[in-house]
Amino acid sequence: MLNPNDLKEMNFFHKRYNCLFNYGMKNNLIKFYDATLIEELRKYYFGVIPLSIILLSHDLCNSFCLSRASFVTNGFQDDEFNLVWAQIDGLKYNKKYMEEAKVNPRITYHLFAERIKKDGTTWVFDTSSGLIIEKNLYYQMEHPRIISKLSKRRVLSYPNPCKELKSLGDLKYLIPFLMPRIETSLEREDMYFQELKNEIELFKKQVAYENLCQELNSLFQDKGYFLNYQDNGTISSFLAKEKEGLK
Repeated sequence: MLNPNDLKEMNFFHKRYNCLFNYGMKNNLIKFYDATLIEELRKYYFGVIPLSIILLSHDLCNSFCLSRASFVTNGFQDDEFNLVWAQIDGLKYNKKYMEEAKVNPRITYHLFAERIKKDGTTWVFDTSSGLIIEKNLYYQMEHPRIISKLSKRRVLSYPNPCKELKSLGDLKYLIPFLMPRIETSLEREDMYFQELKNEIELFKKQVAYENLCQELNSLFQDKGYFLNYQDNGTISSFLAKEKEGLK
């Protein structure tokens, strides 16, 4: 249970954060993902799903900063960038984590990307919140205690888990197993609902999704199996026809 001093510090942080957030919104220091970034991310895939879908989905990004912060840099074109590993106040004063943070400070660690634009400005891409925040403002809001920082050159020296794919090949058969879960996450999306909906529809059209599902069903039926669907359309299991008495 939080003591009175903890609550006082937490409330002070949130009041200060909200004031800075409102200031940033009024002065165009806080932005949202734009069409140019989304278009660039659409070219890259993590597995069989475009980054434009992954990074617009709160469900697929929140709590996954270790991968998503690097994912978003695929949309930075030729701009310089850094990946920053730091402790931030947004996690330190998150009521959900405050008690645990006292014994496990690593729970307050966060990875975010800094994009250095040609005009000399630097913007923080926080994939957990889905916001782009001017660096000085972000540092006032979150007071990051930097643990490490990787330059673009250093990041690009490692293999990129995200690939530009001209063809998905047989990997396309994974899509019907993943897409229902992604579409379910759309129901909980707030900030990027329309953008995510558009990207899902575009992707489904690109891969001829309905035909793909029919083709997958036929492949399983030919092997003596049928696909078991949950109410939300998610494929939950494969069942042998013989075991279910279906022939």
